[in-house]
Amino acid sequence: MRKFINKIMFFIIIWVGRFICIIFFKLFYFLKVKNKKYIPKDGGLIIVANHSSFYDPPLIGCAILNRNLKFMARDTLFKPIWGQFLKWMGAFPIKRGVVDRTAYNTLINYIKNGEAVVFFPEGTRNTDGVIKEGKPGTGMLIYNSKARVLPVYIHNSWKAWPRGKFPRLFVPVTVDFGNVMDFTEYFSKEPSKELYIEITEKVIERLRDMQKNII
Repeated sequence: MRKFINKIMFFIIIWVGRFICIIFFKLFYFLKVKNKKYIPKDGGLIIVANHSSFYDPPLIGCAILNRNLKFMARDTLFKPIWGQFLKWMGAFPIKRGVVDRTAYNTLINYIKNGEAVVFFPEGTRNTDGVIKEGKPGTGMLIYNSKARVLPVYIHNSWKAWPRGKFPRLFVPVTVDFGNVMDFTEYFSKEPSKELYIEITEKVIERLRDMQKNII
């Protein structure tokens, strides 16, 4: 009975949270979502996006309503009450400045169990909206999970909430989805850092192309 009640509470919190976020972004940031037709309805999936604002995770959550999403968030955010809320919203902790194998394995397991996980190839927020080089860990995650990759370009979130500054209202924000990327041809190759870098570069190249097309 307790598990059933927890599931009901989880469901309510997820959808109430999403509803509030959607209203917030529609009213104050004129949120537009493009090409939702590219979002796979099921199966393990890595959602890769540019990252320049604290708004990015909830924006993706508002744009993808047919999947429950998993996010990585730095462990320092998981404080009492707020930390529990983050867990309810699908986030799990990762340690900054070290190779966190536990978080990485958690991510892989989610994908192999058919979940959709959100991953930011740049590793941290940029300050000017310009997409930076990706981390090799992106390619390693894609290679080891053998998952499909959904590219997402988030337009103007860096202006809406710049890094190190207060949020700004009434900045139009767009979430644009691209065609699913298939890296099957890479999965038969021997793993190496060079291979991970090559896969990562393909992801960053796609995000930059999407950025050019939306501006």
